[in-house]
Amino acid sequence: MIGEKYQKTGKEDEVNKEKLTQYKDKEGKLYWGYDHKYNPDPQMGDSPSKDIYTAIFNESDLDRLKKYLNGIKVKTSKPEYDYLDKPKVVDMVYRSSLVDPDEGNY
Repeated sequence: MIGEKYQKTGKEDEVNKEKLTQYKDKEGKLYWGYDHKYNPDPQMGDSPSKDIYTAIFNESDLDRLKKYLNGIKVKTSKPEYDYLDKPKVVDMVYRSSLVDPDEGNY
């Protein structure tokens, strides 16, 4: 799927042990993405997932993404309003499942 929509450019970065990879689409627009466990079913809540997805972000959000992955909060005038500034995900691309087919849970 990544190969159909996005091509790797060869640029990589690492933030807080997360490997970021730069991608471009067919029009040449640049993105950054990283692989992580993600559960797309809202009914499951915060249940752990065994599926790996690549989260794709606009290149313009790279600095925000790095701060988010490092857990750096945006400071506001009052400490109780500090928050993690998570950039908007452009796309979530399914990569693989970590489910063991011998378990029958697939």
